[in-house]
Order: sequence, then C-alpha cells, then structure tokens
Amino acid sequence: MKQGAFLHKMLIADSTPMIAHGLKAVFSDGSFPGLVAIASCKVDLMDRLQHSQIDVLFLDPAFVQRDLDLGNVDLLYQFRNRFPVVPILLYTAVTNPVVLELLICLERTCIVHKTDDVTDMQRILARLMSGEFSLRSPKTEKILREGSHLRDLMPDVFAP
Repeated sequence: MKQGAFLHKMLIADSTPMIAHGLKAVFSDGSFPGLVAIASCKVDLMDRLQHSQIDVLFLDPAFVQRDLDLGNVDLLYQFRNRFPVVPILLYTAVTNPVVLELLICLERTCIVHKTDDVTDMQRILARLMSGEFSLRSPKTEKILREGSHLRDLMPDVFAP
C-alpha cells in the first residue's frame, strides 16, 4: 500500500471465531484496502463502534440476534438504530426467505450468504464501500426467488 494512502477500517463480527479469523485472512491479503479487525463479543463490538471510526461492518446477524432463525429481528433493528451510519455487510447462513426479507429492510446494508464465493463477497463489499446499499449476493437472490415461488404455490402457508 502506498504511503499516505487512505486506509479503510473493517470490523468483522461473526458468531463463529474460526469463520471470523478466516474472513480476516481473506480480506487482509490486499483485497480490502485497509485494516481488518475482529470483534470477539457483543461488548467488544459495541465498544469499537462507539469509540472507533469503522468504515464497514462485516456482520453475522446471529452475532447480535441469536434467535434469528426463529424470525426474530428486533435486536438487529435496535442495533441498526443505535449505529445508523455504519455500512453493514450482513454475512448470514439464513435460508428462510421470510427472515431474509426482514433483513433486507435494514437500512444501509447489503447481504451475502455464507456459502457465496469469495469473489461475490468482495464484489458486493466493494460496491458497499462505494456507497451502494440493498445489494444481495446471487445465492441470496436465489433463496428469495425460490421463496417467492413457494409463496405463489402455497399462499395459505405464507399468509400474514
């Protein structure tokens, strides 16, 4: 990196430490122009967001909302309201299209799936860093399309 070049700061918060360290290794190889750190727990996450300038948060939603798979997103919405400016790349294993639709409603976010190719994650991260929001990875889009198709086939099951 050139001397004097602006470094971005990425914070990774994943509920599985091994995945967090793997992501750090992936993005510390030069594909991310900046510093990459890991939040080890919710307290560490909140402290870093309150006392540091973080340019992007790479967040497993289950790190904040443990019962996400049950459709609960209230803590994520509270988290987003507390830190409304920080761009968030949601990195999730959620396959429930109803839950994914709730995640889409979070402001200033993009969503990638934990089974996505690294190149898809890097591409969406670059677009997020340039100010684009509401992007979804190809696998996330596929899950949402299939969910929409199921909703059309079984409207009674998916009725509000």
